[in-house]
Amino acid sequence: MTTQGASPTAPAAPERPRPDVLAYPSPTTSRFLIFLAALLSAGMFVGNWVHNQVLGDEWLAVAARCEQAALEQTATQPALAAAIAREKAAARCRAVADRRRAVFAFGAQVRRARPGWSCST
Repeated sequence: MTTQGASPTAPAAPERPRPDVLAYPSPTTSRFLIFLAALLSAGMFVGNWVHNQVLGDEWLAVAARCEQAALEQTATQPALAAAIAREKAAARCRAVADRRRAVFAFGAQVRRARPGWSCST
């Protein structure tokens, strides 16, 4: 039985589900990444704190000496060029002290991130 005016057509293909482009990652993954970032940054903070407690005065003395030497080296240059040259000279001078400070920070970070770490080890 056919109705008048209707033409027979093929049934429509079912629509495929579209991907949700605004979907967030699972909460577990996000929380783990945030926890990991907090753990590593806390390790760096502790490393810097230990450095400041143990060698902070020495680092300040080195930084002050380097700034003074850089200021004397660049006294005759124009303002902008002197500021840039002064910073480069001071950074070169205190590089060893800054590397030691970075070793403290990253050392504590690695120590803190090690599984099974406790205060007694």
